[in-house]
This record gives sequence, structure tokens and C-alpha cells, in this order.
Amino acid sequence: MPRWEFAMISNPSSGTDGVRFSMEQRPTLVQEFAAALGRGLKAENSKRDFLHLNLSHTNVVRVAGLLGQEGWELVSHAALTGGHEYLTFKRQLPDE
Repeated sequence: MPRWEFAMISNPSSGTDGVRFSMEQRPTLVQEFAAALGRGLKAENSKRDFLHLNLSHTNVVRVAGLLGQEGWELVSHAALTGGHEYLTFKRQLPDE
């Protein structure tokens, strides 16, 4: 039976914009996303299970594209009142 991990991009329009992962990612993830996003990632506030975004310098579509390149599949998109936006992704875990 397949096992999955999940990631959610949150763009609450006020508060913390970020990508939260259900599991810790590889140790180089923050550096790789920092190289790709530049000022769009607050690397000093990011860690292996959370990327702190600065959406004044990037956008949700760019971040979603980077996740897609990593093998993540978009499974839902919710836009709530007040401009809050959430995108949920999944990726199959390797068999043990």
C-alpha cells in the first residue's frame, strides 16, 4: 500500500507565508530553495520541515512549480474569504 507525505503552501495575506511539510526533508532543501527563490525565501527562519516565504519577492505559482519539480503533486487548492490561499501537495514515499 502506498505511503504519502504532504506539503501545504499557505498564503494567508497576513501572517506567515510558508511551506509546511509533514516530514523533514533533505538537509540541503533550504539552501536549494534559497538559491532558486533568492529574497523570496527567508532562509534564516526556514528549516527542514518549514520554508518561510517572502511573497513580496516571489509568488505561490513559482513555489508550486519548484515543488512540482521535486515530484510533489497538487491535490487541492482553497481560496478563503479575505484572500487566504492554501495549496496542498502530496508525494509518494519510497517503499521500505
